[in-house]
Amino acid sequence: MTKNRRLTKKQEMFCKLYATDRDYFGNGTQAYAEAYNIDLTQSGKKSSVRTNASRLLTYDHIIRRIDKLLELGGLSDNSVDKELLFLIKQNANFNVKLGAIREYNSLRKRIIHKEEVHVKSDVNLTSFLKELKDKSSEQLIAINQRMYGK
Repeated sequence: MTKNRRLTKKQEMFCKLYATDRDYFGNGTQAYAEAYNIDLTQSGKKSSVRTNASRLLTYDHIIRRIDKLLELGGLSDNSVDKELLFLIKQNANFNVKLGAIREYNSLRKRIIHKEEVHVKSDVNLTSFLKELKDKSSEQLIAINQRMYGK
């Protein structure tokens, strides 16, 4: 468990921009550049700013502050659930309603989508890959055709 750390003024500004400012919301690079007064048009600055923003977003005390700011702004599981319920209950736009129902079902894992289906196999993947490594291109093409019918 990490102890509670105090944020610097620039870290606090970064958190506020990242969590609440419409122009910077969710954009670590832009929020960092603004909070630390860095000109992104200067050569090489964007890469270092992106790295520093990413690093900040790994710190527990930064994430806790961002979460708190989001909560204070009304973004919480409870508020999102209410909005989702509103979209499901409305009858003005059925495409939106259907999308909200799909999202609900996905969150509740009530429906398995094609991309979520995983096939279990008795094949040892490591052995299989070692075996493939020793095959010629023609043999690999033949294996692919047999497996996928192409």
